[in-house]
Amino acid sequence: MHVMRYCLSLLTICVVLALGNWSEAAGPRIAAGSSHTVAIKSDGTLWAWGSNVSGQLGDGTTANRSVPTQIGSATNWNVIAAGEAHNVAIRSDGTLWAWGSNVSGQLGDGTTTTRATPIQVGAATNWSAVAAGDTHTVAVRTDGTLWAWGSNVSGQLGDGTIVNKTVPTQIGTVTNWSTAAAGSAHTVAIRTDGTLWAWGSNASGQLGDGTTANKTVPAQVGGAATWNAVDAGSGYSVATGSDGTLWAWGANASGQLGDGTIVNKTVPTQIGSGVIWSTVTAGSIHTMAIRSDGTLWAWGSNVSGQLGDGTTVNRTVPTQIASGFSVPLQVISTVPANGAKEVSLDTVIQAVFNHTMDATTITTDTFTVSGGVTGTIEFNSSTNTATFTPSAPLDSSGTYTATITTGVRDSSGTSLPANFSWSFTTDPEDKGEGGCFIATAAYGSYLDPHVQVLRNFRDRYLATNRIGRYLVSSYYQYSPPVARLIESHGCLRTAVRWALTPLVYGLEQPFLIVIGLFLGIAIIRKRRRAGS
Repeated sequence: MHVMRYCLSLLTICVVLALGNWSEAAGPRIAAGSSHTVAIKSDGTLWAWGSNVSGQLGDGTTANRSVPTQIGSATNWNVIAAGEAHNVAIRSDGTLWAWGSNVSGQLGDGTTTTRATPIQVGAATNWSAVAAGDTHTVAVRTDGTLWAWGSNVSGQLGDGTIVNKTVPTQIGTVTNWSTAAAGSAHTVAIRTDGTLWAWGSNASGQLGDGTTANKTVPAQVGGAATWNAVDAGSGYSVATGSDGTLWAWGANASGQLGDGTIVNKTVPTQIGSGVIWSTVTAGSIHTMAIRSDGTLWAWGSNVSGQLGDGTTVNRTVPTQIASGFSVPLQVISTVPANGAKEVSLDTVIQAVFNHTMDATTITTDTFTVSGGVTGTIEFNSSTNTATFTPSAPLDSSGTYTATITTGVRDSSGTSLPANFSWSFTTDPEDKGEGGCFIATAAYGSYLDPHVQVLRNFRDRYLATNRIGRYLVSSYYQYSPPVARLIESHGCLRTAVRWALTPLVYGLEQPFLIVIGLFLGIAIIRKRRRAGS
């Protein structure tokens, strides 16, 4: 990417704030290429300005534009992404469109012909997210599949080759991709389970796997499953965790990682501590981010003044540029992730906010789960995390929708602009996440025959009456910590097994209980007689 892109990244933020009817409501609605800008207004119209040598403005010409120019007459543009000299966008009907430079097939139309107006990419109508690198494109469909096309000289498409592709090519068979970002020659993406994956060029360690070897297929970055958002620059990557922490890795010659050095990092490195980052974006070799308090921060290369601090001095740590860049109250991550599949039946349901919250407004009235699921709410003020703990295990193969309503407010009294909902599907098979926590911990498996006996007793007898259901609900609420204690102490596990086994045998063979009662009575009587 060229030097001009440095300045444009800051310019795009200013444009969003200055022009009243530009919106980010439905996804990325403004993007900067190497020397051009594209944006979507709140009325769904598309606008562009800047360099147009490759037709990247989409107005049918190659004439540069110094003011925003409307592109076509469509009013259903929804998401936009800009590469070095090409653009890709999704309309509200789920169709994908591209225009501009096409030297590597990055438009996905089966050719390498430059296009000066938007053209539809294939016939699919289920595109949900898209990102553009210098000369490659990646996108996610609503079914969770990942697709890529364009330049592939470093393996940045992730299809196991280094051959360019001129049409969308599915990457693997995984169906739980959530979002993706494209660097100059590498790609990073997050799955719905919160794991982070990277592939392509790795000369500066931008894949975060501890090496500098290129990868031609997606490789997991570490073992964490708490990633929330990711972006990619020229040879480096930045990401935020579900707890609002900020991480960076890869090229660092200009201090763009923000860790106070100019040394490359080959694994994710946390930047600062004790603050919540709402959003982060990577330029070519500089980074900008907004904290939850609305302050704007920048670091990295500043040769053209792209950091906006009034100097041309590079910064190796986040430097505050301005305040008042208020980010609306929003949910920035969830557990389970939206669209997650095979979720544990005993999962907790969490939402992380980008503002300091008024905990009194987060209740079972403002945080709900479909299907009549009841539970308790807890709020962790240090991480701005609300946790809904169901009173009983969720049903297997069930689809649930969690909702945070506009009734929640932050500490300043600001309400959530609109209800926020996300859905997930539980595990279709009973694999041990459905209760009987103590017995499972004692016997080592939810499928152990002893545990099965206790489960049958719960389902056939306790669950059929009000008192039994109350006992089960109380058990689910208080037994998990006990189960964890049992799991971590071998002697305690043995003792609990010893105590449970007679009960299990008795439930399995009721006549044994009767025999045991008679024997017990006989022994007591015999001892009484002997004592007298």
